[in-house]
Amino acid sequence: MKALRVGSLGHALSPGVLPAGLISLSLNEVSFPLLPGVLPASLTKLTTAAYAHAWAIGVLPANLLRLVCARAVYALQPGVLPQSLTDDLGPV
Repeated sequence: MKALRVGSLGHALSPGVLPAGLISLSLNEVSFPLLPGVLPASLTKLTTAAYAHAWAIGVLPANLLRLVCARAVYALQPGVLPQSLTDDLGPV
């Protein structure tokens, strides 16, 4: 599986649940904070409509090229965004 679209998740994801070769992930509503190791290293695109948690360092994969976060509640702390990003946060 290369791409996955999820409408709503009501529980936390554990490392290894998402496919290792996943390239694109779209999460509509995330009601839990994403933890380091949950997103596969292969992920290059992450889209979320609503993420009401602070992004922790190490959550976003080092190879992520595009991050779209329509509604972010918390300010980004230094070191959260991987240097690989080629696009900014914002609407598609």
